[in-house]
Amino acid sequence: MTRFYYDGGNIEMRDAGVCLRENDWDGAYNLWNTAYEKRKGQQKMKAAFNIALYYEIKDNMKQARDWLGKARKLVKSGSRMNS
Repeated sequence: MTRFYYDGGNIEMRDAGVCLRENDWDGAYNLWNTAYEKRKGQQKMKAAFNIALYYEIKDNMKQARDWLGKARKLVKSGSRMNS
């Protein structure tokens, strides 16, 4: 199964991408969580989306759905991501 995640845009997201290439999901999660707490707007939404992916990988579907909900609330009306 192919999964997609947001990479780049800020230092935490970039470094999380490095963690994933090294199969370090927990390290990526920590960086995404930092990005979620520090960033605003689209960067915060991307971090929330990636955290949802982390929880899916960890078989915690309730948390995955919760984080997808957080990401969705951060998508601006009229955005390509809102369709």
